[in-house]
Amino acid sequence: MCLFLYSFVYKAYPILLLHKNSYCIKSSYTYIIERKNYVKKNIMENTMRNK
Repeated sequence: MCLFLYSFVYKAYPILLLHKNSYCIKSSYTYIIERKNYVKKNIMENTMRNK
């Protein structure tokens, strides 16, 4: 729910992300960033290993 809410709000109202009460949105955002970095790191490691 939180992640869906985040993607919707981000597209529609980016300014709301600055609101102090948007903790749920901020935490989803952090989760998405960390997840991307984690996936990227895995891809890099796998690429190195396969060479």
